[in-house]
Amino acid sequence: MLRTHRAVRVLTTVLLAAGAAALPATASHAAATSFNLSVSGNGNALGSTNGTIDANGTTATYTVNVCGQSTYPNTRVTIKAGTATASHYAGSGRCESFTGTLTSTYAISSATVTLAGSTFVGSSHTTYTKDTTVWLGSSPTLPPAVETTRSFDVTARGGSNNSLSLGNAQGSVTATRGVSTASYSVRLCGQNTYPNAFVQLSAGTAIATHYVSYQGCQTFTGTLQSGYGISTVSVTVQGGTFYPGNTYQTATKTTTLSF
Repeated sequence: MLRTHRAVRVLTTVLLAAGAAALPATASHAAATSFNLSVSGNGNALGSTNGTIDANGTTATYTVNVCGQSTYPNTRVTIKAGTATASHYAGSGRCESFTGTLTSTYAISSATVTLAGSTFVGSSHTTYTKDTTVWLGSSPTLPPAVETTRSFDVTARGGSNNSLSLGNAQGSVTATRGVSTASYSVRLCGQNTYPNAFVQLSAGTAIATHYVSYQGCQTFTGTLQSGYGISTVSVTVQGGTFYPGNTYQTATKTTTLSF
């Protein structure tokens, strides 16, 4: 009888162990990634946004808060993940909260958040933008600090429904992360701008600005010398137009290069 009890106990232990081994492993899911962004222009805070984005395969869910500050008529936040895009607005002096889902045609690993606000510079209605890249899941491992060349192609659009290209800058920046100098080459075209378009490159404490007139194109080269090590370079293009109507307005577009 004692042997029977021992056999039952041994068999039960074996079955429990086998059952535990057969349980499927649950895949871990990375936590949502947060972002925080603000945009200013002409010395005024135009808007801010913060929130979280979470991606799983081809789908991303987000929660976003957007506040319109000294903007007119509103502040806009745009979230782009893969092939999917969503935009939300908040009026001047107001804060709004939104949630949503983005479905891409391919797997999502990052999202771009762009914040835009507008103000009058004199009688000119000017739009300023700021963007950031949100890495979803595990952040990419930074490469070794070696000299790297990044290309850019930035266009400021304005006019009716942003139908006019008011300035385009194409070129490249060469820098080493943590080193205080960066060299650049940029071809700037004025296209439909009036009276001119400009490109501004900013790295650390260093800024370089170049101008071209309506439909003009010119290539510029130079060196940015910062007071501390560089990890990013911002490229901003701005142009202006009287279309539509007779109200002069400018448009600005900024992109950031990481090293």
